[in-house]
Amino acid sequence: MGDTILDFIAGLAAWSAFKATTITFMTVVMALVMAGVLLILRKTVLKDEDWVLYLGLAFAVFPVQYALRTATFWTRSRSFQSASFWTLVAKIAQAIFSNLNSLFFLCAALALLYRLPHKWWRTRWILLLVPFLVSGVSGFLLTSPWDRFLEAFFSGICLVSVSGAMFLSSGTRQRRTWAFFNLVGGFLYACLHVVYAKVPALSAWPALADRVTQRMQGLWATQSPPRTVVEALDAGVFGLAFVLKITLFVGALLVIMRCLSAFSLAVVEEVLEPVKRSRGEFLVSHGILRAIAESIGADLVALCLRLPGGKADEVLIFRWLRNQALKPDFKPLDQRSRPKPEDSTIGKVLVKGESIHSQDWEKDPDFPDRKGYWTYVEGMHSLVNFPLRFHGAVVGCLNFEWQKPGAITATDVKRIRQATEFLTPVIQAERWLWARSQLRGRLRSRSLPFETVAEVVHDILSPKSTLVLFDFGFRCQAAVSGAVTLPVEFLEKPRLDRVEAAFRALLSPDDSCVEVLLTLEELVIGKLLLAIDKESDPLDHPSLTDDPRQLQGIAALVRDSIFDQHRAQLGPALNRLHRRLGSLDLASYPQWWEALRETASQVGLLWIWFDPEKVPGSREWLADDGAKVDFSRIGSLRLQVGPYCILDYRSSDEARESILVLPLRTSGIEIYLGIARPEFQMELTEELPWAIFLERFAEAADLALVRIRAIELETEALQFEMNDLLVHELRSPAEEFALGVEWIRETLFEGGLLSHSDKNLETLQSLERSADQFLELANSVLKPFPLDVRNSVPLVEVLKKVSLFYEGRLAARAITLSWKAESEWKIEAPFDVAYLVLMSLVRNARDAIFERRRRDGGGGKIAIQTECVDGYLICYVDDDGCGVPEENREKIFKLGFTTKRRRGSGRGLPLAQRALIRYKGKLTLAEKVLEGVVTRMTILFPRSIS
Repeated sequence: MGDTILDFIAGLAAWSAFKATTITFMTVVMALVMAGVLLILRKTVLKDEDWVLYLGLAFAVFPVQYALRTATFWTRSRSFQSASFWTLVAKIAQAIFSNLNSLFFLCAALALLYRLPHKWWRTRWILLLVPFLVSGVSGFLLTSPWDRFLEAFFSGICLVSVSGAMFLSSGTRQRRTWAFFNLVGGFLYACLHVVYAKVPALSAWPALADRVTQRMQGLWATQSPPRTVVEALDAGVFGLAFVLKITLFVGALLVIMRCLSAFSLAVVEEVLEPVKRSRGEFLVSHGILRAIAESIGADLVALCLRLPGGKADEVLIFRWLRNQALKPDFKPLDQRSRPKPEDSTIGKVLVKGESIHSQDWEKDPDFPDRKGYWTYVEGMHSLVNFPLRFHGAVVGCLNFEWQKPGAITATDVKRIRQATEFLTPVIQAERWLWARSQLRGRLRSRSLPFETVAEVVHDILSPKSTLVLFDFGFRCQAAVSGAVTLPVEFLEKPRLDRVEAAFRALLSPDDSCVEVLLTLEELVIGKLLLAIDKESDPLDHPSLTDDPRQLQGIAALVRDSIFDQHRAQLGPALNRLHRRLGSLDLASYPQWWEALRETASQVGLLWIWFDPEKVPGSREWLADDGAKVDFSRIGSLRLQVGPYCILDYRSSDEARESILVLPLRTSGIEIYLGIARPEFQMELTEELPWAIFLERFAEAADLALVRIRAIELETEALQFEMNDLLVHELRSPAEEFALGVEWIRETLFEGGLLSHSDKNLETLQSLERSADQFLELANSVLKPFPLDVRNSVPLVEVLKKVSLFYEGRLAARAITLSWKAESEWKIEAPFDVAYLVLMSLVRNARDAIFERRRRDGGGGKIAIQTECVDGYLICYVDDDGCGVPEENREKIFKLGFTTKRRRGSGRGLPLAQRALIRYKGKLTLAEKVLEGVVTRMTILFPRSIS
């Protein structure tokens, strides 16, 4: 049996020595492949696993070490003169790279057990280099076999450590049967280094040395083989090491596979079970925490969530404890202020966003005086705390603890990391649901100003700055919240392109801007601009700004909320308008107009206007409103939407606006509304607040105007009744006056005091005609006007009768009355209406001449000029009287206004104007007059075309 073993060892040593160059070359190639696989896995898959990096570096050292050994074997087999040089190089390589290889194996073992800090060479762990530096220098200086002993000692310890760590990390503590492959392979590799240390002693054994020499002579067919017995035995050890290197690599792959599949589908299904039953029980039931904790074997697990929005400094902690007897007052749920980094691992993870591992925190120098450890349950030693990240933001952390020191394995950590990756989007979905619920609740208030909408959105989504733009309704709106502050002039009358450009210009280079569109039936009606600080937001101020689909849901809520704000604004404004217009005290056009104007201002309209000629009487109360509108800037009809017309308008500052023509059907007038938005159109869609407002606004204005006109007609009817009574009472004095004049004339004739050639007779006859004319007018007032059966009235007939009435009266006072008209011209108006209008104007002209003559003396002229244009006959009543002062030009048509000291009633011109309007005529005071004319009144009679 012993001879058989010796023969096998001798044969393996001789064959390995013969193929030494091939073995070392294959080791170089395979080591490169294995190192490349491990380093690629570390870079692409296991980015946080430092042990894979160190194991890959350990395998990367082999190619360098064995490449130098290959060069040594090859030069010695060819008997080159430089063989001694390469032998020295091989000795140096063995001393340096063997110790470097052992160092990387030890680092891999410590990192696999999570006992080696990240970037350990910057800490006092750098002392780990000392023994290997000493070993490397000693290996070069010491002679055989002491150099071998030191190298074998360190290599064996490191290989046993890495194989033990791989064994512990190969699976859960309950299932490690197949993981003995890693332990046995590493143990054999360590034993092989012990054999390597004993090679000089074995080569001195004659029985083994003779057999090795004989086998080498047979292979080389020479009496003196190029290899010594020591070199042959070393080659055999290297050949076995090649196989064990592959075994170690396979073991590492098994651990990696186990890590990648640590969070099994069964655990996923168990975690999702509470979600399937009810979303509300997801975290409250603790099913998710129990499932993860039991799959990892942790004694305590805590899920800490940062609350977004205004509660960003608060956390919600869910806990699960395996043995609740450890803490009888255990509370699974806790809401508290965010822990400080110096007081809690949770606080440290939330602030720094880095994971924390400790196999025994009581002995860990990172926890001096218990600082930074969350001592909720006493007796826990090992801990792992991972941040929950979503789109770069730390939304919480997952904390696991064990009672047993050193309980953390690579598989456990990998499972925890997979659990965080699995939980993060689910928790983020919970955050979005919370955000939408909060947003819906806080935006529900209908009295919320537009500026507050931006503040609410900013508080819940938590970006650095928030800009809300709304390009819809009667005006554009913009509001900003957060770090950016825009000048007031940008927000009072916003132009959206300018506001957005100013907002983006104020952002820093480190800020990114998320744009969310507010849409209505695929029409963009606004947008949300969310500025995010790419440097600080992900850790210190997590925001809900990175999920486009969720942001669209938020945008829909914001849009509906703004619509509700407008409903809340337009509805009360309409109610106030209805109350004012329905009041019994409202009985005049100025009050009606003031109510419409105030409502338009309250809802954001620029101005309101209508054709003043459509309302009778004085319109001085429209002067201020008319100054706001420049009708020369109104463009052509842009479009017709139902009963509404929309016109383009260019304001004084060249801003584009819209004019909405709002018809009042019953009253027969149109109201013009100035709208700040140039693209006003979609707002007229049914069921939108603006369409409803405009419809009810028109109804209220129309009904009130009709009622005012009815009241006015009733007042006029009452006034006419009073006039009838007055005229009836004045008939008796007029008849007595006429009889008195007749009695005087007859008495004078009988007494011989008056003859037919006497000039005083003409005066008596004039007084008699005046009395008869007064009685005729009184009779026409007291009796209803007869219906004029004629379709048209000759204008000449009216002018002749007016001239006949005033001929003697005016001539007696040195006033001439002239007129000119074509005999075929006819007007479409009752004779009495035209007669009374001209009578009133001639009387006013006569009184104006009297007033001027009182100052200057002399006579006067009254001329009635006529002309025919289109469908009208125009009469110009000119006089050279005192004229109308500029301040009274707008007042003369106001009922009750007069400048006559004794005889004026202030009713002539207003009644004449109203009478003409009823028959589609018009009465105005001319702005410009001819030379020699002081005042010109212009009458438009509808022309009869036969």
